[in-house]
Amino acid sequence: MIWSFYLWIFCLFHQSSGGRCSRCRVHVVIGNIYTRVSLSRVPGVILCQWRFGNACHWRIQIFPRASSHRLTITLIPDLSSYTNMQGSLKLTVTKSLSKFARYGPRTSHRAFSSLKSNESDKLDQWIASPPLHTLNDSLSVEHLSDLFVTLPTRDGTRKPYQVPQAGTALPYGHHLAFFHARRPEGLLRADGTDEDISPPPPFSKRMWAGGKITWDRNNPLLIGNNTKANSTVSSCSKKGFDKGKPMVFVTQKIEFTQGGKETPSVTEERAHVYFRPDVSSNKQKIFDREVQGIPTTIDFSFSYTPTPVTLFRYSALMFNAHHIHLDKEYCEKEEGYPERLVHGPLTAQMLLEAVTFHFPKAKIHHFEYRATNPLFVNRELTINGSWVDESTVQMWCCDANGVVGMTGRVELQKIGSEA
Repeated sequence: MIWSFYLWIFCLFHQSSGGRCSRCRVHVVIGNIYTRVSLSRVPGVILCQWRFGNACHWRIQIFPRASSHRLTITLIPDLSSYTNMQGSLKLTVTKSLSKFARYGPRTSHRAFSSLKSNESDKLDQWIASPPLHTLNDSLSVEHLSDLFVTLPTRDGTRKPYQVPQAGTALPYGHHLAFFHARRPEGLLRADGTDEDISPPPPFSKRMWAGGKITWDRNNPLLIGNNTKANSTVSSCSKKGFDKGKPMVFVTQKIEFTQGGKETPSVTEERAHVYFRPDVSSNKQKIFDREVQGIPTTIDFSFSYTPTPVTLFRYSALMFNAHHIHLDKEYCEKEEGYPERLVHGPLTAQMLLEAVTFHFPKAKIHHFEYRATNPLFVNRELTINGSWVDESTVQMWCCDANGVVGMTGRVELQKIGSEA
């Protein structure tokens, strides 16, 4: 059972000029859990702000884990120096949540601390013996040409268009548009996704969380050559089962080997998180998580706006019918998103594209990336790069509001001298 209550606090501390309130930090302590937020949302905490003259009206909704927990809220103006902070400028409210039981429950919540016996058995069997999967592709010039005109780095609008040539090396990350699952529509899930390497029901919702890619510079994938992709599950773990939010974390390892070769040209790991549909629908969506470790300097960047056409074309290239990229109404009503989501693989590919766009002679050896926030259609995105050293560059993608949707790290074997 989840109890909730409302607490209203007025902040009367404001700047002398314009009557605007100082930016405040809110410290929330629930039991032994400590969270600090700044005008944002965190799991279980919803912060909204209204202005009434010189006062800030905060509406804070807390979802405690048990009625015996105590709540402490400290409201502090964000001063550059705390030397002038007086006790009167610090407001602390401590209440026993049991006194607020008359306000709840507001919503019903079903606990999923355990699966049904048959579901649990099937999941354990799947983890013990995960599936193997093999796909073949010819890396055709025609399909690659369609990808080129989809990417803003190669469509001819920023630089002259270059026609892909058979027998030349496949550009970094472009294998993501090949080797798609081929299943009849009737065998897809309700959200349009496939089940080729996925845990058994009820874990039918998935999220692309990140990945790693390593290239063999002496054995590149060549355009037009028959290539085999062998997929295995390299790791699988269960999390959140004891908290009523069961998730299955699956890392898929894929080795891309061309005909006549014994060793893979590209080795990739893809990390996915799988949810139950009902758990996913009850989850509070957060679209602006703070991402730590972002560089303070930007050495190069590339901006573009993914449109519905961009998402449609990329979905078509990947043979990907996932509704979150195509159907706005589905995103709003079923997933709780305000708009269609940009593909995780597309953003990852654009991180690599930004490097080769500015440094065409760069030889990339390894790439790691992690999705941090959802990125939405029709919003300008900027890919930024900051050199860590002469062979390593840190990458990140953010929207116009500064929300970081993906971070990455690119390791190069040789840096092109020309930008």
